Amino acid sequence: MAPESVPEKHAALSRWDPRTLDLVREYPGPRTAPPTVPSLVVVGDTMPMVDDTLADRLSGEGFDVRRVPGTGHVVHNDDADAFLAVLDGWL
Repeated sequence: MAPESVPEKHAALSRWDPRTLDLVREYPGPRTAPPTVPSLVVVGDTMPMVDDTLADRLSGEGFDVRRVPGTGHVVHNDDADAFLAVLDGWL
């Protein structure tokens, strides 16, 4: 994360409602329909929400899944250059 974005991140976290964890606990798992248009899924390699099994399933359903090494949930904050490189040829 870029140092200049830390204050904004802290401000956002101060407004976060921990009750959203209840929703996460009740979440039945990802359910997707095959994309009707070209669809890119960019994920960090330390992102537990999108493990290799889910990434493979999404890819098999027609999504273009691209993993960015050394990043987590907020790929563009963790490594902006790598994020932009993943978009090369896509946009």
